[in-house]
Amino acid sequence: MRNLLRIGAVVLGVGILLVFVRFGPILFSLFSAATRVVGSIDLYGAEGLDAQAVRAKLPLKVGDFAPINTPKTHIAFEKATGYSPIEVASVCCNEQGRAMIFVGLGGHRPPSAPRPSESIRLAKPLLDLYDEFGPELRSAVRAHAPEEHSSGYALSAAPGLRSIQLRMREAALAHTPELISVLARSNDDPSRRAAAHLLGYAQHSQQQVDALGKAAQDPDEGVRNNATRALGVLIKAFPETADQMNLDYFLGLIHSPVWTDRNKAAMVLEEVSKRPSAAKRIHEGALAPLVEMARWKAPHRMMAWIILGRIGGLNEEILAEKVKNGQGEQIIAAATRP
Repeated sequence: MRNLLRIGAVVLGVGILLVFVRFGPILFSLFSAATRVVGSIDLYGAEGLDAQAVRAKLPLKVGDFAPINTPKTHIAFEKATGYSPIEVASVCCNEQGRAMIFVGLGGHRPPSAPRPSESIRLAKPLLDLYDEFGPELRSAVRAHAPEEHSSGYALSAAPGLRSIQLRMREAALAHTPELISVLARSNDDPSRRAAAHLLGYAQHSQQQVDALGKAAQDPDEGVRNNATRALGVLIKAFPETADQMNLDYFLGLIHSPVWTDRNKAAMVLEEVSKRPSAAKRIHEGALAPLVEMARWKAPHRMMAWIILGRIGGLNEEILAEKVKNGQGEQIIAAATRP
């Protein structure tokens, strides 16, 4: 178990994702030239397609410069492969500091909650604190700084990021009612993104979990990303949180055409898969996308290996050894055997 926890920390430290900043995905123009070089290319939502043939036709190779997710990029991909990607996500960074590209070819997401309609905004000091977080996060991601979750919220080993996270803790404790209200009522996406992230630093409670669970169904992918990650961190420290969540929703979310949905849903499922009853439900509801994820080149595949190993009934120590040794196909075989 201890080995799996270390492996999980490595996965979370590699490529913490695109949607923490206030204005949406992290553009690669904000990174160094090295991080804009493609280190891996993976597909998702390709069930029923010849993924190997699609990959061979992609107008992008390892070593190229990473594209931005724009209509022009989509047109180039469709012209080359015959398939129109739903998303081309550029994620920082692998062990060599290079970009990881995820090309979404299909999927479906559970119905989202209606967009809130009230013209309220999160207080400016809280928005400013969230904006400070973005640059420090990017520095920590580039440095592959680990983070720990034993208190129920993320604390990075990177001093600059950790300082901001501790301030977020203080702010969340002082403004929990406002964060919950903004998440439920505000029609302003940036306000809800910031509120979802900050609420993860509040005092653990049923009210916090309920608000984050609803936010995980938000129509904005940045809100969903922040809320789902906060829930994944909470479960690590407070396993009973899994009993307070709608597991079926996250089983659906891992089929999403949006990469952040799949990534963060896998984070939640990795934690709840420790329970045999949940592992059975994951096997029934999420096997295909997990197998696809397990065959990625990017290190995010390790989350799928861990989930599939538990589905397949592997002992935790044996599973940790197989993950450490990169024996993904053996893990997949254990999960998919009749």
